[in-house]
Amino acid sequence: MRDTLARLRPAVGSVVILRDTPFPGFDVPTCLSKAAWRGENAMSACSFDRRQALNANVFALEQRAAQGFEHVSTVDLSDVLCGGATCPPLLSGGLAYRDDHHLTVRASTGLAPTLEERLGPQFGS
Repeated sequence: MRDTLARLRPAVGSVVILRDTPFPGFDVPTCLSKAAWRGENAMSACSFDRRQALNANVFALEQRAAQGFEHVSTVDLSDVLCGGATCPPLLSGGLAYRDDHHLTVRASTGLAPTLEERLGPQFGS
């Protein structure tokens, strides 16, 4: 990572490393469908544990790799995706994941204001 940052940084101005999204470990739309078919509460049946869904070691290594580089920072949006100890399958009334790991367009778009806010100090907004 440091080698990549050393090569990339002079060519681009600023670099932001986004923390990976929480990994549910199951296909969220399928879980929601099964929960609906069984008459279960979808939020309870398809929420997942935040600690297991996020790899703290990888993010710590990414943060450490960014240290010492001017205009290189890390951004963590996991608090928006997982407001507490569990991560919900739905955000703002819409599907958060399109499979077992990737966010839907709606969820990604919903993260934009928070991302812009957190990038503000680095990009002068």
